[in-house]
Amino acid sequence: MGYYHDLKTAQECLEENWGDLEEAGWYTEAVIEEVLPGLYPVCLGRTRWYYKFKYNDPEDPKAGDGNWVECDPFPGHEEVVNYCELG
Repeated sequence: MGYYHDLKTAQECLEENWGDLEEAGWYTEAVIEEVLPGLYPVCLGRTRWYYKFKYNDPEDPKAGDGNWVECDPFPGHEEVVNYCELG
């Protein structure tokens, strides 16, 4: 969704939900990846930070109230690189 030159700004963007990144329940997982310069850089083996959107009211997730919290890696995503949403 975005690119920042430093981790602190990327984390602030996500944790402060700049631009409503959760999109009313459509996006509830996020990954910050360390990307090096280059043509088609690959992030495999680089550092990643995983986040989930934690709702204030889990019974009504579409209410949209909540915040992004760091979490464990998503199962099955160990070999996924250069995250993007397709579909």
